[in-house]
Amino acid sequence: LNDYALKIYLDKYDFEKFGISHNDINIRTIRNILLEISDDISQQLDINLDNEKLYAEVFSQKNGCLIFVSYVPEKKKAKLSVKILICQFDEFDSLKNLCNVLNLLYSDSINESVLYCNENYIRLVLTLRADFESIYNFASDYGKVISGNEINLGATDEYFTKIIPENALSVTLAGKAQ
Repeated sequence: LNDYALKIYLDKYDFEKFGISHNDINIRTIRNILLEISDDISQQLDINLDNEKLYAEVFSQKNGCLIFVSYVPEKKKAKLSVKILICQFDEFDSLKNLCNVLNLLYSDSINESVLYCNENYIRLVLTLRADFESIYNFASDYGKVISGNEINLGATDEYFTKIIPENALSVTLAGKAQ
């Protein structure tokens, strides 16, 4: 998905290869699979997962499973000075109301805002300089707040369409995102 997140799909043939079934999927099984394929990941994608703390999410699928893996290398951890927040909405009015509050109270704390949508939801991705907890609390009053980790950002890029690539707060307030 990007330099710090992977999407791995295991189909029924992979299940046979690893000698597992859907009932066998647990932390130990996923760890063993990742250890077994880590050399392939390193060679094919030029990503070295050795000595990295990995975060994995597993989603069962009809004929296999989908695994999202992310990590934050030490060199990137030192550079993290901003936080990312993903706000998900069922309706445009909730998004617009949140944008009004953010624009009035926190415009100096928001570095970037990008708007995405799919058939079911609208997502506002905020890159914040400051006031993370306050903005998190306000956002949770208007919609669902999702962690801005590598997996969720990668999934947003993959399963949503970017409709406003920058300065989404201002454009949304003007009503152009309808």
